[in-house]
Amino acid sequence: MSAGAAGVVRLVPAPRRPGPRAARGGPLALPGLRDRAAVEARLAQLAETLAQLEGEGRALARRWRSRWPDAPVYLARYADRTLTPWRWRRSSARGHRVRHGGRQAINPPVEPLGPQGLALLEAMAPALREAWLEAEAERQAINAAAATLAYERERLVRLLDARARIAALACARMPQPEGPGFRIAEAGASASNVPRGTSHPRRSVPSGGKEVNR
Repeated sequence: MSAGAAGVVRLVPAPRRPGPRAARGGPLALPGLRDRAAVEARLAQLAETLAQLEGEGRALARRWRSRWPDAPVYLARYADRTLTPWRWRRSSARGHRVRHGGRQAINPPVEPLGPQGLALLEAMAPALREAWLEAEAERQAINAAAATLAYERERLVRLLDARARIAALACARMPQPEGPGFRIAEAGASASNVPRGTSHPRRSVPSGGKEVNR
């Protein structure tokens, strides 16, 4: 509200606030997702970063094996599609073979922060315990980064695939539905789309009282 020179009160509209979509962002705030070239460039960047993380994991596994060859655990690489690529396994070196799942197993998995891992930590020498905790912290960081980037890559690949299918459907000639219901709806739609001023078919009412088309 403001007053003019002649004392006339004028109502000044308040500035519009951004809507909830603009406030929280969304697909419109990420123009790169609408550009195929940008998505493909991001996929190439993800592949390069994932390859670097793979190298870091392999280097960590080699360092552990080299420094602690007789440790009761070692670092193993799991299948490519898992979101936890690097995991600890029990070692068979120097009689570390254990029972797992009711049977004797050579290299069962072990989680350092789980019950079996905590029991191993208590039995380790101080130097080995400290080294394992340091290696575990590095393993957690590598796995977290790899899982996050691998999931992003999967979503972007699915996005490109969905867009390709949408484009194919948009260019394809869809089959004409068949059946009496579709024919009736089609006839009604064609009749309702007659422009104004266009003469309709002449109609006459015979003696029976029913309207027919000539």
